[in-house]
Amino acid sequence: MPQVMKQAEGQSGIPVVEAFFEALTALNFERTLALLSDDIEYQNVPLPPDRGKAQVERTLRGFTRLAKHFDVRMHNIAERGHIVLTERTDVLRGPFLDLEFWVCGTFEVRGGKIVLWRDHFDTAGFMAQLAFSPMRRFLRKLTDR
Repeated sequence: MPQVMKQAEGQSGIPVVEAFFEALTALNFERTLALLSDDIEYQNVPLPPDRGKAQVERTLRGFTRLAKHFDVRMHNIAERGHIVLTERTDVLRGPFLDLEFWVCGTFEVRGGKIVLWRDHFDTAGFMAQLAFSPMRRFLRKLTDR
């Protein structure tokens, strides 16, 4: 059974967000989903939001069809009240993907669960990397030998 982190009033939400990313980078969906509230709202701005755990799970599992490796390089994490802000680099790698892009995330944590997850990223930079991703993947394989 997944362990759910309890958050008392005034307790930091940062450990919840950090545990969420640990589970997500391990591609452990059971642990990842256990840290989300049933009525979670998740949005990659400017895309429309997912509402509810089932929609978020479908989106996250969809990512794994393209990327078999996900990593997070956390640069900064801060908190005010129930809001946790992250500045990070997300790394996605798969058969045809090789992406590293800057992301700022907003998380609202209540009762030890994430009720809001909203990410902002440089869409133009992401699209440029996406266009050249197969070539980057090919070159990485050549240099990894």
